[in-house]
Amino acid sequence: MVDFPKFDPLFRGAFVERPNRFLVRCDVSELGVVEAHMPNPGRMRELLLPGVTLYLTESIGPKRKTRYTVMAVERDGSPVFLHTGINNKVAHYLLESGTIPGLKQLRVIRPEFTVGSSRFDFLVEHQGQQCLLEVKSVTLFGNNIAMFPDAITDRGRRHLEELSDPGEPYGKSIVLFLVHHSEVKYFLSDYHTDLAFSETLYRVQEQIDIVAVAVGWTSQLTLKPGLKRLTIPWDYLRDEMGDRGALIVVAYGKDHSWIWVEDVQDGLAKKTSQYKRGRFKSPHPLDVPVTILVKYEVLPIRSSKPIACLIASQLAVFFDPVPLSQKENCKCVTHLFKSEEDPQGVPAFQHILEQVRLAYRP
Repeated sequence: MVDFPKFDPLFRGAFVERPNRFLVRCDVSELGVVEAHMPNPGRMRELLLPGVTLYLTESIGPKRKTRYTVMAVERDGSPVFLHTGINNKVAHYLLESGTIPGLKQLRVIRPEFTVGSSRFDFLVEHQGQQCLLEVKSVTLFGNNIAMFPDAITDRGRRHLEELSDPGEPYGKSIVLFLVHHSEVKYFLSDYHTDLAFSETLYRVQEQIDIVAVAVGWTSQLTLKPGLKRLTIPWDYLRDEMGDRGALIVVAYGKDHSWIWVEDVQDGLAKKTSQYKRGRFKSPHPLDVPVTILVKYEVLPIRSSKPIACLIASQLAVFFDPVPLSQKENCKCVTHLFKSEEDPQGVPAFQHILEQVRLAYRP
């Protein structure tokens, strides 16, 4: 039986900043501001908000650049486990303990199994056959819904293709999504962020056993009892992952930022690519400040219904509206807003994004 990973001693600190994908600074009461390794390259903007609690362990070694490692971040009073390297050890423990709904009779043969030029997380025995099993760590959630991935993953899409037809002597492959929060009921692929992954997952749903479970964590980073298998609303995914919806553009200037939102009835992917390169069809509300802009962030929201006006009405509560001489074809005062700080570090902005992206309602 594989032992469950132990995290002792644990330190708690307030998140300060993230200079790069693998480094964070946080304020620990006993230590002051320390640097810690972030073992999760995901963006996690909705989690890493100013002042949130991070859970750290001490990791000392001759090749270490930092003394501490981030293990989890607190959200809604509970830890969300972040360490992608240890995620597979947690999955190994759960698989061998027979506690995962739908996989209780499964037996692990060996971890990190290679087929051809691809390596998979586990070779297992399931229902009398040897099968390939891949594990994905899920930290994006809200409104009782969890989604994966939070960034484009070509490797993840290729794995789905390979797992859908593993060849002899392997049986039906398994993809296990570990959602690191217990208060979730549904799972969806993040079709807003990675349409290709979502389309592939939908297409191979009959060829792969897709299992999503919610895992709860205590404040000492031990597992809460009981795992819950999540429902995957495939029909909703099919209907919503079209090439239309809305775009939120965050345009960063030297002193402040602008937020622009618009509906896109067709060609959302193409317009997302254009806007990322700063190519706006003139005249456009972002034409005016374009000469002093530093960079753009473009956030697509795929939807079967127009939602830009809804988003604009919510943004108007928290950010400064910028009146436009050339208005959108609607009753909104404006779809352009100004912010004195990075909007993506503002909890209200992340909440709005969560409401429109994780919008499934049964």
